[in-house]
Amino acid sequence: MAEDDMLGFLLLTQAAASKQATITKDLKQKDCEIVYQEWVSLDRERAKRFLQLYSKPNEQATNEAEEEEKIGKLTENSCMAFIVKKKQLLETFKELFDGQTSMDKGDLEASSFSTKYGFPFELLYYSTDKSIAKECIEFFFPNLDIHNMLENNPRKYLESAVVPILTAGLTQLCKLEQKPENPCEWLGHYLIQHDPTLSPKKKVYFILGGPGSGKGTQCEKLVEEFHLCHLSAGDLLRKEMQTGSSNGQMIDRMIRNGEIVPGHITIELLKNAMEEQTQTPGFLIDGFPRKLDQAGAFEKWVGDFEFILFLDCPQEEMEQRLMKRGQMSGRSDDNLDSIRKRFTTFVETTMPVVEYYRSREKLVQVDASRSVEEVYKDVRSYFIEST
Repeated sequence: MAEDDMLGFLLLTQAAASKQATITKDLKQKDCEIVYQEWVSLDRERAKRFLQLYSKPNEQATNEAEEEEKIGKLTENSCMAFIVKKKQLLETFKELFDGQTSMDKGDLEASSFSTKYGFPFELLYYSTDKSIAKECIEFFFPNLDIHNMLENNPRKYLESAVVPILTAGLTQLCKLEQKPENPCEWLGHYLIQHDPTLSPKKKVYFILGGPGSGKGTQCEKLVEEFHLCHLSAGDLLRKEMQTGSSNGQMIDRMIRNGEIVPGHITIELLKNAMEEQTQTPGFLIDGFPRKLDQAGAFEKWVGDFEFILFLDCPQEEMEQRLMKRGQMSGRSDDNLDSIRKRFTTFVETTMPVVEYYRSREKLVQVDASRSVEEVYKDVRSYFIEST
């Protein structure tokens, strides 16, 4: 990266993200390169840490009420985070977002931020120097190899890693006597099957359902018959909670309140657990993804999945099961107050995941209100077809 280039960080809260297309267009018109972008979720603790990270030494202290308002806007929904590159980027950020522009014809007016985008300053955050940009990027994307993204020559990379196998695939496609109806789909399968860098793919299945719908029980039976590795997102979180780490303490508090643990923590725990299982043909992951951005992040950082198995069960039935389990297990979240909070969270955040993947035909649904054996009869039929 040239010395006069600068990497910048930009964060749009949900309300500001409604203008994402306009903001992206304006950035590109100012010759900005959007290096990376991703939906991110913040809980209260991470939102507070971000505000501390973002604040500048000469910035006037924020009172408690203002800080709470900012935290609320950062945590109420997912935010869109960008990494942006451009020469003299700070001037461009100020021009677009502070309204500090010249009055030449064609420039944005001084009041552009309020009139062009139509939302308050508090809904957007951008880096004001290189050090803040670097810290924000590392805070939100700790696993992103930004150096390689910028320093590696894209042309050389494509020529060495992609062009040979792509050329072979296109050549083979042309040789086929009976041409496929969807040549792009055929080519995609060819590239995956003939990529020498890929190890045999391990299939991943997500198991979703309300608390007490029987996810763990059905996974036990699937493990016994199909020899898959069962990973419970909830069990991994509880194991981390028992370590007493700062993440563990945060997880404990959020589980007690029926809240969803930030996706990056759950994904990291799942990824580590999956890497330890080298002999399994595939994975059953129950209790994940809880939110749409978690599903997208898993696909980006870990890999694709076969389908979501959704165990559909009435709330009254699940509540009875959980109360009975709580009398025996001693789990802190198996009490009536936590159970009802978990039901509310599931309906508000996880059902959109169910409906989204149903529309993409990557979800199968089973009536889980019946006996274990009746439910499993239907469940296993989907896995027989898949495996």
